[in-house]
Amino acid sequence: MIDPRALLAGIPLFAAMDPALLEALAGAVRVRHVQRGEVLVREGAVAEALFVVSSGRFEAAVAGRPDPVAEIGPGELIGEIGFFARDRRTASVSAIRDAVVLELARADFEGLAARHPALLEHALAAMAQRLAETTRRLGPRPVKRFLRAAALVPTGRAPVDADFVARLRRRLGDAGRGILVSRADFTRDLGESSVESPAATEWLNRLEREHDLVVLLAEPELTPWTEKALNHADELLLVGRGEDPPPPGPVESRAFALFPPDRRRQVRLHADRSGFVSGTAAWLRGRDPSVIHQVALDGDGDVASLHRILTGRASGLVAGGGGGYGPAHTGIIRAFLEAGVDFDAFGGTSFGAATAVSFAFGVSAEEFTAGLDDIFIRAGAFKRRNIPRYSLLDHTAFDAGLKRLYRDWSMDDAWRPVFAVATDLSENRRAILNRGPVWFAVRASAAIPAVLPPAITESGRLLVDGGVVDNVPLAPMKQLKKGPNLVIHFGLPQRQRFSARYEDIPGRSALLQKLLLPGGRRALPDVPGPAAIIERALTFQQPAAVAFGPEDLVLQPPQFPGSSLLDFSRHREVAEAGYQWALREIDRLAAAGDPALAGLLARG
Repeated sequence: MIDPRALLAGIPLFAAMDPALLEALAGAVRVRHVQRGEVLVREGAVAEALFVVSSGRFEAAVAGRPDPVAEIGPGELIGEIGFFARDRRTASVSAIRDAVVLELARADFEGLAARHPALLEHALAAMAQRLAETTRRLGPRPVKRFLRAAALVPTGRAPVDADFVARLRRRLGDAGRGILVSRADFTRDLGESSVESPAATEWLNRLEREHDLVVLLAEPELTPWTEKALNHADELLLVGRGEDPPPPGPVESRAFALFPPDRRRQVRLHADRSGFVSGTAAWLRGRDPSVIHQVALDGDGDVASLHRILTGRASGLVAGGGGGYGPAHTGIIRAFLEAGVDFDAFGGTSFGAATAVSFAFGVSAEEFTAGLDDIFIRAGAFKRRNIPRYSLLDHTAFDAGLKRLYRDWSMDDAWRPVFAVATDLSENRRAILNRGPVWFAVRASAAIPAVLPPAITESGRLLVDGGVVDNVPLAPMKQLKKGPNLVIHFGLPQRQRFSARYEDIPGRSALLQKLLLPGGRRALPDVPGPAAIIERALTFQQPAAVAFGPEDLVLQPPQFPGSSLLDFSRHREVAEAGYQWALREIDRLAAAGDPALAGLLARG
């Protein structure tokens, strides 16, 4: 049974209350069960009650705004602004899963306040607290919380793979933070009680209070237990195995009506990790998940990675853009992999995207380096000047090299979730590329303006280098998952002043004359050329503006000898220098007991 006093005592607003007042308040509330999809309060309605969430999850929406403005979970208040201010509701709040709340009616509140004037002080504190939270939310939408309950649903009509269920159950138990439950577990604990009874809801809520993650195993048919699992879950885990996906079954069809795409994950199972995955795009048609997880069952590594993502403890690799400085990424990542870091998600911009994608597919550092040899040394991709109608460089050799390196891979097929960042000039926004051909995603993310032609999508969007809008793409990584991140970026160009006068920059005729005359080049003013200006523009994003957190290990390697924006001729030297530098950094951070490094090395 729900203990209202214990629940209220766990909320900061009420925790400091006098025990007698807390006892009186607990006696005035009533327990209310709210079904998934039920609207608890409506925007504009008179606020006649205050609610405290005991279990479940709610979303607040405001008319005229396409996305929810807040997500509300256990221990949080609903409707306190309108209630305490005697005003109308400022948002509509709906249950996004079955929930239980404590309801305090206005008449009961006013009766308590008459006997206990201190209650009004707590009301003012609640309003001030919510005002502060609202102010913080005026920027971008806050990161979605990690889930507390997930429904494990089979793709098609067959049961969820028994080997995967056993491995996930063992992982949840071994980590000591989660539990996987089935209809058999329910029957064992509650007998033949109806899964629609309050006792069943309280049983599930108790499991949720006792564990960080509850995974509810749905049956292959739309039984009452499956309905309960779907209605009690925050997110949907679709699990399937095989080359060709089956058509959606009845359980999936019901689940898709309950879970929007941003609350769906596709788990595709494989016998082993030999070779590369293909064909995932077919699994996504008609299912439209937000994230794809490839899981091999010849070991527990992929199941452990999935578990870390689900519980908000996943390690991410964020690789910033940097052109010819980028090969340092390869050596740095290699050093961290050798130190024992197991990255669960990858993301990058420009050359950082190329590196992130390669490692997400399981390509080794040497294989990636050999691919760079093919593109930049043998094919000389960045040494082919072009008639400057579309770009300064001929892009065809570069495109052909990317296609050789990434073959017919699709971003959907990576062993770990991965994204590349480009700049969408058609929509004036950041573009997150996590679907479609890998070579095109990397090409778009690295389309240095003027140097290379823009990439053009099938829908006609114009994409250029992601460094224009997001050269250190940590924000998209934090939207993808929670947990520690290794962030590698090359910072701003060194501060530099120039003594040349603007008036001394020659026009075309004067420039040609100086270039053709002996010694004329020495008379030219010391002003950066187009490539150097582009470099400064693409790295202009201030690292200070990126929301680095205490879990993020941020590395800014030096500009190693042999590196420059468009010169990759010494990329092997740059990668090796990055490797040696990273080894020293890891030793230094470990000796200092750096908590961010410890978070990356944790394998729980």
